[in-house]
Amino acid sequence: MEWDGFYNGYNNRIKQVEGYSFSESTCYHCERSVIWYLKDENPKIFFPREVAIPPEENMPENVKEIYEEASLVLGDSPRASCALLRLALQELMKYLKENIQIYNGLKNRNINEDIKEIINIGNFYQEQKESLEEAMNSIRLIGNKASHPSELDINDNSEIANILFEMINFIVGEIITKPKEREERLNKLKSAIGEKQ
Repeated sequence: MEWDGFYNGYNNRIKQVEGYSFSESTCYHCERSVIWYLKDENPKIFFPREVAIPPEENMPENVKEIYEEASLVLGDSPRASCALLRLALQELMKYLKENIQIYNGLKNRNINEDIKEIINIGNFYQEQKESLEEAMNSIRLIGNKASHPSELDINDNSEIANILFEMINFIVGEIITKPKEREERLNKLKSAIGEKQ
């Protein structure tokens, strides 16, 4: 993260520990103190830790907890974030099975099979199916590679993790938020029609 434009130029070096320099600055926007650590000319925020990309409003609580954990470790380990987002996707599938009737048939044994089943039984138009399947498979594959040695080096690439955060928000939006909003609109319409009769 760049200092210019976000934080004051005041750099109060607090301490140096085992090759790390800790410094304090103040956020221009909220005027809170920010503690940075610096190693190899790459400053990162040490405190306060905050969720980088807010979760989708209707994200189930158990999924949101994992999502927020993934966000909190993003600055230190994009690889850990990717692995946690895969876990969040699996928790989302458990939630769907237990809470949304059309998904009761999910087995929750094989994430790949569950992705196919969600696409097959969900009420999605073709382009939506393709986008959802691509997003879920991306999280599954990249999250899996993040927890195993592979040719994909995620460790120093927060851009990949950020895209996965966007993808899981997209998935929750398409599978939970949009159907909920459709149902709410339909109920309002039925109520309005009922009042007129």
